[in-house]
Amino acid sequence: MAMGEGMKRAGDRVDISSDEDDELEEARRNWPRHPLEGTNLAIARLWLAKARKRRAFSKLVKGIIDQHIKLACENCGRTPKVNNIKLVCHLATYGKPDPYAIDRLIAMFEEHYSPNELDPQLWKAFFRSHAEYCTRCTICEDAMEQERLGKAGREPGASRVTRPEDISSDDEDEDKVFDPMIVNRNSPEGRMMSKWLDAARKKLGGTFPRDDARKQMEKYAQRMRQLKMKKAKEAVGQVVSEAEKAEEMKKALTEQFGEIIVNAATKALAQRWIRLAKESLESKFRSRSEQIRQDLQTAISQMPEQDDWYYTAALRLEGSDLLSRGMDLNNDRRTLEAEATIKIRRVQTDLDDYIKDKEEQLSRERKSFEMTIAADNDRSTLAIETRQAELEKAKIERRKDFDKEEKRARDEKGAAPTEMIQSHRQQILELENQAKEEAKRARDQRSLDVKQARINFDKQENLQKAEMSRRQALAADNIARIRSELAGRIKASEAEWQSNSVKWLTIANKKIQVKQKEDLEAKKVKRKRK
Repeated sequence: MAMGEGMKRAGDRVDISSDEDDELEEARRNWPRHPLEGTNLAIARLWLAKARKRRAFSKLVKGIIDQHIKLACENCGRTPKVNNIKLVCHLATYGKPDPYAIDRLIAMFEEHYSPNELDPQLWKAFFRSHAEYCTRCTICEDAMEQERLGKAGREPGASRVTRPEDISSDDEDEDKVFDPMIVNRNSPEGRMMSKWLDAARKKLGGTFPRDDARKQMEKYAQRMRQLKMKKAKEAVGQVVSEAEKAEEMKKALTEQFGEIIVNAATKALAQRWIRLAKESLESKFRSRSEQIRQDLQTAISQMPEQDDWYYTAALRLEGSDLLSRGMDLNNDRRTLEAEATIKIRRVQTDLDDYIKDKEEQLSRERKSFEMTIAADNDRSTLAIETRQAELEKAKIERRKDFDKEEKRARDEKGAAPTEMIQSHRQQILELENQAKEEAKRARDQRSLDVKQARINFDKQENLQKAEMSRRQALAADNIARIRSELAGRIKASEAEWQSNSVKWLTIANKKIQVKQKEDLEAKKVKRKRK
Protein backbone atom coordinates (compact mmCIF):
# COMPACT_ATOMS: atom_id res chain seq x y z
CA MET A 1 0.00 0.00 0.00
CA ALA A 2 1.33 3.43 -0.99
CA MET A 3 0.60 5.02 2.39
CA GLY A 4 3.90 6.86 2.85
CA GLU A 5 4.21 10.63 2.70
CA GLY A 6 4.72 11.84 -0.86
CA MET A 7 4.01 8.44 -2.41
CA LYS A 8 2.34 8.50 -5.87
CA ARG A 9 0.06 5.86 -7.30
CA ALA A 10 0.22 4.52 -10.82
CA GLY A 11 -1.85 6.63 -13.23
CA ASP A 12 -1.79 9.83 -11.15
CA ARG A 13 -1.95 12.95 -13.33
CA VAL A 14 0.89 15.43 -13.10
CA ASP A 15 -1.37 18.50 -13.52
CA ILE A 16 -3.47 17.62 -10.45
CA SER A 17 -1.91 18.33 -7.08
CA SER A 18 -2.47 16.12 -4.06
CA ASP A 19 -2.67 16.82 -0.37
CA GLU A 20 0.91 15.64 -0.01
CA ASP A 21 2.05 18.76 -1.84
CA ASP A 22 0.67 20.98 0.87
CA GLU A 23 3.21 23.23 2.56
CA LEU A 24 2.29 21.93 5.98
CA GLU A 25 3.03 18.39 4.85
CA GLU A 26 6.37 19.60 3.56
CA ALA A 27 7.06 21.21 6.92
CA ARG A 28 6.19 17.96 8.70
CA ARG A 29 8.66 16.08 6.53
CA ASN A 30 11.38 18.47 7.65
CA TRP A 31 10.70 18.07 11.37
CA PRO A 32 13.90 17.40 13.35
CA ARG A 33 14.51 13.74 14.15
CA HIS A 34 17.13 14.08 16.86
CA PRO A 35 16.28 12.72 20.35
CA LEU A 36 14.33 15.02 22.66
CA GLU A 37 16.03 16.63 25.62
CA GLY A 38 15.18 18.75 28.62
CA THR A 39 11.69 20.22 28.79
CA ASN A 40 10.56 18.69 25.49
CA LEU A 41 11.49 15.23 26.74
CA ALA A 42 9.67 15.81 30.05
CA ILE A 43 6.51 16.97 28.23
CA ALA A 44 6.61 13.98 25.89
CA ARG A 45 7.04 11.55 28.79
CA LEU A 46 4.20 13.20 30.72
CA TRP A 47 1.88 12.97 27.72
CA LEU A 48 2.86 9.33 27.11
CA ALA A 49 2.24 8.41 30.77
CA LYS A 50 -1.19 10.07 30.72
CA ALA A 51 -2.08 8.41 27.41
CA ARG A 52 -1.08 4.96 28.71
CA LYS A 53 -3.03 5.51 31.91
CA ARG A 54 -6.10 6.65 29.96
CA ARG A 55 -5.92 3.61 27.71
CA ALA A 56 -5.47 1.18 30.61
CA PHE A 57 -8.25 2.74 32.70
CA SER A 58 -10.59 2.79 29.69
CA LYS A 59 -10.03 -0.93 29.10
CA LEU A 60 -10.77 -1.71 32.73
CA VAL A 61 -14.22 -0.04 32.62
CA LYS A 62 -15.21 -1.05 29.06
CA GLY A 63 -17.28 -3.96 30.37
CA ILE A 64 -18.96 -1.77 32.98
CA ILE A 65 -20.00 0.71 30.30
CA ASP A 66 -21.41 -2.07 28.08
CA GLN A 67 -23.48 -3.39 31.01
CA HIS A 68 -25.41 -0.09 31.17
CA ILE A 69 -26.88 -0.30 27.63
CA LYS A 70 -30.62 0.30 27.85
CA LEU A 71 -33.37 -1.33 25.80
CA ALA A 72 -34.02 1.76 23.64
CA CYS A 73 -32.24 4.86 22.44
CA GLU A 74 -32.61 7.63 25.02
CA ASN A 75 -32.65 10.27 22.28
CA CYS A 76 -35.17 8.96 19.73
CA GLY A 77 -36.67 5.87 21.41
CA ARG A 78 -35.71 3.40 18.64
CA THR A 79 -35.21 -0.26 19.58
CA PRO A 80 -33.09 -2.95 17.88
CA LYS A 81 -36.06 -5.30 17.33
CA VAL A 82 -38.39 -2.78 15.74
CA ASN A 83 -36.00 -0.46 13.90
CA ASN A 84 -33.12 -2.84 13.14
CA ILE A 85 -30.50 -0.57 14.70
CA LYS A 86 -27.61 -1.08 17.09
CA LEU A 87 -27.42 0.56 20.49
CA VAL A 88 -24.20 1.91 21.97
CA CYS A 89 -23.57 3.08 25.53
CA HIS A 90 -21.45 6.22 26.08
CA LEU A 91 -20.13 8.03 29.08
CA ALA A 92 -22.15 11.19 29.62
CA THR A 93 -22.05 14.53 31.37
CA TYR A 94 -25.43 15.90 32.48
CA GLY A 95 -27.19 13.34 30.29
CA LYS A 96 -25.31 14.07 27.04
CA PRO A 97 -22.53 11.97 25.48
CA ASP A 98 -19.14 13.36 26.41
CA PRO A 99 -15.94 11.95 24.84
CA TYR A 100 -13.94 13.69 27.55
CA ALA A 101 -15.91 12.25 30.47
CA ILE A 102 -13.27 9.54 31.02
CA ASP A 103 -10.61 12.24 31.38
CA ARG A 104 -12.77 14.07 33.89
CA LEU A 105 -13.31 10.89 35.92
CA ILE A 106 -9.60 10.08 35.89
CA ALA A 107 -8.84 13.61 37.12
CA MET A 108 -11.42 13.22 39.91
CA PHE A 109 -9.93 9.84 40.84
CA GLU A 110 -6.43 11.33 41.01
CA GLU A 111 -7.66 14.25 43.09
CA HIS A 112 -9.59 12.00 45.47
CA TYR A 113 -6.74 9.54 45.99
CA SER A 114 -3.43 10.43 44.36
CA PRO A 115 -1.95 10.70 40.84
CA ASN A 116 0.11 7.57 41.52
CA GLU A 117 -2.84 5.37 42.56
CA LEU A 118 -3.20 2.48 40.05
CA ASP A 119 -5.30 -0.08 41.93
CA PRO A 120 -7.74 -1.57 39.35
CA GLN A 121 -10.41 -2.51 41.90
CA LEU A 122 -10.27 0.93 43.49
CA TRP A 123 -10.62 2.56 40.06
CA LYS A 124 -13.57 0.36 39.12
CA ALA A 125 -15.36 1.08 42.40
CA PHE A 126 -14.79 4.80 41.98
CA PHE A 127 -15.96 4.63 38.37
CA ARG A 128 -19.18 2.82 39.28
CA SER A 129 -20.07 5.43 41.89
CA HIS A 130 -19.35 8.52 39.77
CA ALA A 131 -19.89 7.62 36.10
CA GLU A 132 -22.94 8.70 34.08
CA TYR A 133 -24.18 6.80 31.05
CA CYS A 134 -26.42 7.39 28.04
CA THR A 135 -27.59 5.04 25.27
CA ARG A 136 -27.65 6.13 21.62
CA CYS A 137 -28.59 4.32 18.41
CA THR A 138 -26.52 4.26 15.22
CA ILE A 139 -28.84 6.73 13.50
CA CYS A 140 -28.46 9.31 16.28
CA GLU A 141 -24.71 8.61 16.29
CA ASP A 142 -24.48 9.43 12.57
CA ALA A 143 -26.51 12.61 13.02
CA MET A 144 -24.31 13.77 15.89
CA GLU A 145 -21.17 13.05 13.90
CA GLN A 146 -22.47 15.03 10.92
CA GLU A 147 -23.29 17.94 13.21
CA ARG A 148 -19.81 17.79 14.76
CA LEU A 149 -18.12 17.76 11.37
CA GLY A 150 -20.27 20.67 10.25
CA LYS A 151 -19.23 22.72 13.24
CA ALA A 152 -15.57 21.81 12.79
CA GLY A 153 -15.65 22.81 9.13
CA ARG A 154 -17.34 26.18 9.65
CA GLU A 155 -15.21 29.04 8.41
CA PRO A 156 -14.31 31.78 10.92
CA GLY A 157 -16.49 34.85 10.75
CA ALA A 158 -19.01 37.00 12.54
CA SER A 159 -21.52 34.20 13.02
CA ARG A 160 -21.53 34.61 16.79
CA VAL A 161 -20.96 37.61 19.01
CA THR A 162 -17.71 37.35 20.91
CA ARG A 163 -18.31 36.83 24.61
CA PRO A 164 -16.14 38.40 27.34
CA GLU A 165 -14.88 34.97 28.43
CA ASP A 166 -13.68 34.26 24.86
CA ILE A 167 -11.04 36.98 25.15
CA SER A 168 -8.19 36.25 27.50
CA SER A 169 -6.28 38.88 29.37
CA ASP A 170 -2.65 39.09 30.31
CA ASP A 171 -3.75 40.04 33.81
CA GLU A 172 -5.41 36.67 34.43
CA ASP A 173 -2.19 34.94 35.37
CA GLU A 174 0.89 36.89 36.36
CA ASP A 175 3.13 33.85 35.96
CA LYS A 176 2.43 33.25 32.26
CA VAL A 177 5.06 35.53 30.79
CA PHE A 178 6.76 34.15 27.68
CA ASP A 179 10.13 35.13 26.28
CA PRO A 180 10.07 37.14 23.05
CA MET A 181 10.69 35.30 19.80
CA ILE A 182 11.08 36.32 16.15
CA VAL A 183 9.04 34.48 13.50
CA ASN A 184 9.66 34.92 9.81
CA ARG A 185 6.40 35.91 8.09
CA ASN A 186 7.25 33.77 5.02
CA SER A 187 7.86 30.64 7.09
CA PRO A 188 5.08 28.06 7.60
CA GLU A 189 4.76 29.17 11.22
CA GLY A 190 4.58 32.84 10.22
CA ARG A 191 1.92 32.22 7.59
CA MET A 192 -0.09 30.12 10.05
CA MET A 193 0.10 32.84 12.70
CA SER A 194 -0.82 35.54 10.14
CA LYS A 195 -3.83 33.49 9.04
CA TRP A 196 -4.96 33.06 12.62
CA LEU A 197 -4.45 36.78 13.34
CA ASP A 198 -6.48 37.84 10.28
CA ALA A 199 -9.31 35.46 11.20
CA ALA A 200 -9.32 36.67 14.82
CA ARG A 201 -9.37 40.33 13.79
CA LYS A 202 -12.17 39.66 11.32
CA LYS A 203 -14.21 37.94 13.98
CA LEU A 204 -13.61 40.64 16.59
CA GLY A 205 -14.28 43.47 14.14
CA GLY A 206 -13.25 47.08 14.48
CA THR A 207 -10.01 48.84 13.61
CA PHE A 208 -6.57 47.46 14.31
CA PRO A 209 -4.26 48.12 16.01
CA ARG A 210 -6.39 49.07 19.01
CA ASP A 211 -5.99 52.42 20.75
CA ASP A 212 -4.51 50.83 23.87
CA ALA A 213 -2.25 48.41 22.00
CA ARG A 214 0.92 50.35 22.84
CA LYS A 215 -0.07 50.63 26.49
CA GLN A 216 -0.65 46.88 26.72
CA MET A 217 2.65 46.18 24.96
CA GLU A 218 4.58 48.42 27.38
CA LYS A 219 2.81 46.80 30.31
CA TYR A 220 3.72 43.31 29.09
CA ALA A 221 7.31 44.39 28.46
CA GLN A 222 7.51 45.71 32.03
CA ARG A 223 6.31 42.37 33.37
CA MET A 224 8.90 40.58 31.25
CA ARG A 225 11.66 42.79 32.64
CA GLN A 226 10.47 42.11 36.20
CA LEU A 227 10.43 38.36 35.54
CA LYS A 228 13.92 38.53 34.04
CA MET A 229 15.18 40.43 37.08
CA LYS A 230 13.55 37.90 39.40
CA LYS A 231 15.19 34.99 37.57
CA ALA A 232 18.54 36.77 37.69
CA LYS A 233 18.24 37.21 41.46
CA GLU A 234 17.36 33.55 41.93
CA ALA A 235 20.26 32.54 39.68
CA VAL A 236 22.80 34.31 41.91
CA GLY A 237 21.21 32.94 45.07
CA GLN A 238 19.24 36.01 46.12
CA VAL A 239 15.97 34.60 47.35
CA VAL A 240 13.03 36.95 46.94
CA SER A 241 11.78 37.95 50.37
CA GLU A 242 8.18 37.78 51.48
CA ALA A 243 8.00 41.57 51.53
CA GLU A 244 9.09 41.78 47.90
CA LYS A 245 6.55 39.13 46.92
CA ALA A 246 3.82 41.02 48.76
CA GLU A 247 4.86 44.24 47.03
CA GLU A 248 4.76 42.55 43.63
CA MET A 249 1.31 41.11 44.38
CA LYS A 250 0.12 44.52 45.52
CA LYS A 251 1.33 46.10 42.27
CA ALA A 252 -0.36 43.40 40.22
CA LEU A 253 -3.66 43.87 42.08
CA THR A 254 -3.39 47.63 41.68
CA GLU A 255 -2.87 47.25 37.93
CA GLN A 256 -5.83 44.91 37.62
CA PHE A 257 -8.38 46.46 40.02
CA GLY A 258 -7.05 49.97 40.60
CA GLU A 259 -5.90 51.48 43.89
CA ILE A 260 -7.00 49.46 46.89
CA ILE A 261 -8.07 51.49 49.92
CA VAL A 262 -7.79 49.60 53.20
CA ASN A 263 -9.16 51.15 56.35
CA ALA A 264 -9.85 49.79 59.79
CA ALA A 265 -13.33 48.56 58.83
CA THR A 266 -12.21 46.66 55.70
CA LYS A 267 -9.24 45.21 57.56
CA ALA A 268 -11.51 43.99 60.36
CA LEU A 269 -13.93 42.46 57.84
CA ALA A 270 -11.08 40.69 56.03
CA GLN A 271 -9.68 39.29 59.27
CA ARG A 272 -13.14 38.15 60.35
CA TRP A 273 -13.69 36.44 56.99
CA ILE A 274 -10.35 34.64 57.24
CA ARG A 275 -11.11 33.51 60.78
CA LEU A 276 -14.56 32.20 59.83
CA ALA A 277 -13.13 30.45 56.77
CA LYS A 278 -10.50 28.67 58.88
CA GLU A 279 -13.13 27.65 61.42
CA SER A 280 -15.35 26.33 58.62
CA LEU A 281 -12.52 24.25 57.13
CA GLU A 282 -11.62 22.86 60.55
CA SER A 283 -15.27 22.00 61.23
CA LYS A 284 -15.57 20.17 57.89
CA PHE A 285 -12.34 18.27 58.56
CA ARG A 286 -13.61 17.20 62.00
CA SER A 287 -17.01 16.19 60.60
CA ARG A 288 -15.33 14.12 57.89
CA SER A 289 -13.31 12.25 60.51
CA GLU A 290 -16.45 11.53 62.54
CA GLN A 291 -18.27 10.27 59.44
CA ILE A 292 -15.34 8.03 58.48
CA ARG A 293 -15.27 6.51 61.98
CA GLN A 294 -18.99 5.77 61.77
CA ASP A 295 -18.58 4.25 58.30
CA LEU A 296 -15.71 2.09 59.56
CA GLN A 297 -17.80 0.80 62.45
CA THR A 298 -20.71 0.02 60.11
CA ALA A 299 -18.50 -1.75 57.57
CA ILE A 300 -16.63 -3.83 60.17
CA SER A 301 -19.91 -4.85 61.82
CA GLN A 302 -20.98 -6.30 58.45
CA MET A 303 -17.75 -8.32 58.10
CA PRO A 304 -17.94 -11.04 60.79
CA GLU A 305 -15.01 -13.35 61.36
CA GLN A 306 -16.83 -16.36 59.93
CA ASP A 307 -16.96 -14.58 56.55
CA ASP A 308 -13.18 -14.28 56.30
CA TRP A 309 -13.31 -16.81 53.47
CA TYR A 310 -14.92 -14.06 51.40
CA TYR A 311 -13.61 -10.76 52.79
CA THR A 312 -10.21 -12.17 53.89
CA ALA A 313 -8.88 -11.73 57.40
CA ALA A 314 -6.30 -9.22 56.18
CA LEU A 315 -9.00 -6.82 54.99
CA ARG A 316 -11.03 -7.18 58.21
CA LEU A 317 -7.98 -6.70 60.43
CA GLU A 318 -6.87 -3.72 58.38
CA GLY A 319 -10.27 -2.12 58.93
CA SER A 320 -10.08 -2.85 62.66
CA ASP A 321 -6.64 -1.27 62.83
CA LEU A 322 -7.92 1.81 60.99
CA LEU A 323 -10.87 2.07 63.39
CA SER A 324 -8.58 1.69 66.40
CA ARG A 325 -6.25 4.29 64.94
CA GLY A 326 -9.21 6.60 64.36
CA MET A 327 -10.35 6.21 67.98
CA ASP A 328 -6.83 6.97 69.20
CA LEU A 329 -6.69 10.05 66.99
CA ASN A 330 -10.08 11.13 68.31
CA ASN A 331 -8.85 10.76 71.89
CA ASP A 332 -5.70 12.67 71.03
CA ARG A 333 -7.83 15.37 69.42
CA ARG A 334 -9.98 15.66 72.52
CA THR A 335 -6.92 15.90 74.74
CA LEU A 336 -5.34 18.57 72.56
CA GLU A 337 -8.63 20.42 72.29
CA ALA A 338 -9.00 20.35 76.09
CA GLU A 339 -5.50 21.79 76.48
CA ALA A 340 -6.22 24.41 73.83
CA THR A 341 -9.54 25.23 75.49
CA ILE A 342 -7.78 25.84 78.81
CA LYS A 343 -5.27 28.14 77.12
CA ILE A 344 -8.01 29.97 75.22
CA ARG A 345 -10.10 30.31 78.39
CA ARG A 346 -7.10 31.74 80.23
CA VAL A 347 -6.50 34.28 77.46
CA GLN A 348 -10.21 35.13 77.32
CA THR A 349 -10.45 35.45 81.11
CA ASP A 350 -7.46 37.80 81.24
CA LEU A 351 -8.99 39.84 78.44
CA ASP A 352 -12.41 39.97 80.12
CA ASP A 353 -10.83 41.07 83.42
CA TYR A 354 -8.82 43.74 81.65
CA ILE A 355 -11.84 44.98 79.67
CA LYS A 356 -14.01 44.98 82.79
CA ASP A 357 -11.43 46.97 84.80
CA LYS A 358 -10.96 49.41 81.94
CA GLU A 359 -14.70 49.90 81.47
CA GLU A 360 -15.15 50.50 85.20
CA GLN A 361 -12.25 52.93 85.16
CA LEU A 362 -13.72 54.76 82.17
CA SER A 363 -17.10 54.86 83.85
CA ARG A 364 -15.59 56.32 87.04
CA GLU A 365 -13.58 58.87 85.09
CA ARG A 366 -16.62 59.83 83.04
CA LYS A 367 -18.75 60.21 86.15
CA SER A 368 -16.05 62.25 87.90
CA PHE A 369 -15.63 64.40 84.80
CA GLU A 370 -19.37 65.09 84.58
CA MET A 371 -19.48 65.95 88.27
CA THR A 372 -16.55 68.33 87.84
CA ILE A 373 -18.22 69.96 84.85
CA ALA A 374 -21.47 70.35 86.80
CA ALA A 375 -19.66 71.86 89.81
CA ASP A 376 -17.73 74.27 87.58
CA ASN A 377 -20.98 75.21 85.85
CA ASP A 378 -22.56 75.97 89.21
CA ARG A 379 -19.57 78.12 90.24
CA SER A 380 -19.62 79.93 86.93
CA THR A 381 -23.34 80.55 87.18
CA LEU A 382 -22.92 81.84 90.75
CA ALA A 383 -20.11 84.14 89.65
CA ILE A 384 -22.22 85.49 86.80
CA GLU A 385 -25.18 86.08 89.08
CA THR A 386 -22.95 87.80 91.67
CA ARG A 387 -21.48 90.06 89.01
CA GLN A 388 -24.98 90.83 87.71
CA ALA A 389 -26.08 91.74 91.22
CA GLU A 390 -23.07 94.07 91.61
CA LEU A 391 -23.80 95.78 88.32
CA GLU A 392 -27.48 96.09 89.22
CA LYS A 393 -26.52 97.66 92.55
CA ALA A 394 -24.14 100.04 90.77
CA LYS A 395 -26.91 100.95 88.35
CA ILE A 396 -29.31 101.67 91.23
CA GLU A 397 -26.70 103.86 92.96
CA ARG A 398 -26.05 105.70 89.74
CA ARG A 399 -29.78 106.19 89.21
CA LYS A 400 -30.07 107.70 92.74
CA ASP A 401 -27.25 110.11 91.97
CA PHE A 402 -28.94 111.11 88.73
CA ASP A 403 -32.26 111.62 90.53
CA LYS A 404 -30.57 113.92 93.09
CA GLU A 405 -28.86 115.86 90.34
CA GLU A 406 -32.13 116.26 88.42
CA LYS A 407 -33.96 117.37 91.63
CA ARG A 408 -31.28 119.96 92.34
CA ALA A 409 -31.64 121.25 88.81
CA ARG A 410 -35.43 121.50 89.16
CA ASP A 411 -35.06 123.39 92.45
CA GLU A 412 -32.61 125.83 90.94
CA LYS A 413 -34.02 126.25 87.46
CA GLY A 414 -37.61 125.14 87.88
CA ALA A 415 -37.11 122.14 85.52
CA ALA A 416 -34.32 119.69 84.75
CA PRO A 417 -32.68 120.29 81.34
CA THR A 418 -33.63 117.86 78.62
CA GLU A 419 -29.96 117.20 77.74
CA MET A 420 -29.31 116.18 81.35
CA ILE A 421 -32.25 113.73 81.41
CA GLN A 422 -31.22 112.21 78.05
CA SER A 423 -27.62 111.83 79.25
CA HIS A 424 -28.72 110.14 82.45
CA ARG A 425 -30.95 107.71 80.54
CA GLN A 426 -28.15 106.93 78.11
CA GLN A 427 -25.73 106.14 80.92
CA ILE A 428 -28.28 103.89 82.64
CA LEU A 429 -28.88 102.08 79.32
CA GLU A 430 -25.14 101.61 78.85
CA LEU A 431 -24.90 100.10 82.32
CA GLU A 432 -27.68 97.63 81.48
CA ASN A 433 -26.05 96.69 78.15
CA GLN A 434 -22.70 96.28 79.90
CA ALA A 435 -24.28 93.87 82.39
CA LYS A 436 -25.87 91.83 79.58
CA GLU A 437 -22.63 91.71 77.56
CA GLU A 438 -20.59 90.62 80.57
CA ALA A 439 -23.08 87.86 81.35
CA LYS A 440 -23.07 86.73 77.70
CA ARG A 441 -19.25 86.74 77.52
CA ALA A 442 -19.04 84.76 80.74
CA ARG A 443 -21.54 82.18 79.50
CA ASP A 444 -19.82 81.89 76.10
CA GLN A 445 -16.42 81.48 77.73
CA ARG A 446 -17.80 78.84 80.00
CA SER A 447 -19.28 76.97 77.00
CA LEU A 448 -15.91 77.09 75.24
CA ASP A 449 -14.15 75.82 78.37
CA VAL A 450 -16.63 72.96 78.71
CA LYS A 451 -16.30 72.09 75.02
CA GLN A 452 -12.50 72.03 75.18
CA ALA A 453 -12.59 70.00 78.37
CA ARG A 454 -14.89 67.45 76.72
CA ILE A 455 -12.62 67.27 73.66
CA ASN A 456 -9.58 66.59 75.82
CA PHE A 457 -11.45 64.02 77.89
CA ASP A 458 -12.78 62.29 74.76
CA LYS A 459 -9.24 62.09 73.37
CA GLN A 460 -7.99 60.43 76.53
CA GLU A 461 -11.00 58.12 76.55
CA ASN A 462 -10.45 57.18 72.87
CA LEU A 463 -6.81 56.40 73.61
CA GLN A 464 -7.85 54.03 76.34
CA LYS A 465 -10.51 52.46 74.07
CA ALA A 466 -7.88 52.05 71.35
CA GLU A 467 -5.69 50.28 73.87
CA MET A 468 -8.63 48.03 74.72
CA SER A 469 -9.14 47.27 71.02
CA ARG A 470 -5.44 46.50 70.67
CA ARG A 471 -5.59 44.11 73.58
CA GLN A 472 -8.69 42.46 72.06
CA ALA A 473 -6.90 42.08 68.69
CA LEU A 474 -3.85 40.68 70.47
CA ALA A 475 -6.03 38.18 72.34
CA ALA A 476 -7.77 37.21 69.10
CA ASP A 477 -4.36 36.63 67.46
CA ASN A 478 -3.26 34.47 70.39
CA ILE A 479 -6.47 32.44 70.20
CA ALA A 480 -6.08 32.05 66.43
CA ARG A 481 -2.47 30.97 66.90
CA ILE A 482 -3.48 28.37 69.50
CA ARG A 483 -6.19 27.00 67.20
CA SER A 484 -3.83 27.00 64.22
CA GLU A 485 -1.22 25.06 66.18
CA LEU A 486 -3.93 22.62 67.28
CA ALA A 487 -5.15 22.12 63.71
CA GLY A 488 -1.60 21.63 62.45
CA ARG A 489 -0.78 19.00 65.08
CA ILE A 490 -4.02 17.13 64.38
CA LYS A 491 -4.06 17.30 60.58
CA ALA A 492 -0.50 16.05 60.24
CA SER A 493 -1.51 12.53 61.26
CA GLU A 494 -5.28 12.55 60.76
CA ALA A 495 -5.15 13.46 57.05
CA GLU A 496 -3.15 10.35 56.23
CA TRP A 497 -5.55 8.24 58.29
CA GLN A 498 -8.52 9.71 56.41
CA SER A 499 -6.95 8.88 53.04
CA ASN A 500 -6.17 5.28 54.03
CA SER A 501 -9.62 4.83 55.56
CA VAL A 502 -11.41 6.11 52.46
CA LYS A 503 -9.46 3.67 50.27
CA TRP A 504 -10.31 0.78 52.60
CA LEU A 505 -13.98 1.78 52.80
CA THR A 506 -14.26 1.93 49.01
CA ILE A 507 -12.99 -1.63 48.64
CA ALA A 508 -14.85 -2.98 51.68
CA ASN A 509 -18.22 -1.40 50.81
CA LYS A 510 -18.00 -2.75 47.29
CA LYS A 511 -17.32 -6.26 48.59
CA ILE A 512 -20.14 -5.94 51.12
CA GLN A 513 -22.56 -4.89 48.39
CA VAL A 514 -21.53 -7.80 46.19
CA LYS A 515 -21.80 -10.22 49.12
CA GLN A 516 -25.26 -8.95 50.06
CA LYS A 517 -26.39 -9.25 46.47
CA GLU A 518 -25.07 -12.81 46.22
CA ASP A 519 -26.72 -13.76 49.53
CA LEU A 520 -30.03 -12.33 48.34
CA GLU A 521 -29.84 -14.26 45.07
CA ALA A 522 -28.95 -17.44 46.96
CA LYS A 523 -32.00 -17.00 49.19
CA LYS A 524 -34.21 -16.56 46.12
CA VAL A 525 -32.82 -19.72 44.54
CA LYS A 526 -33.34 -21.60 47.80
CA ARG A 527 -36.99 -20.49 48.00
CA LYS A 528 -37.60 -21.59 44.42
CA ARG A 529 -36.20 -25.04 45.15
CA LYS A 530 -38.55 -25.42 48.10
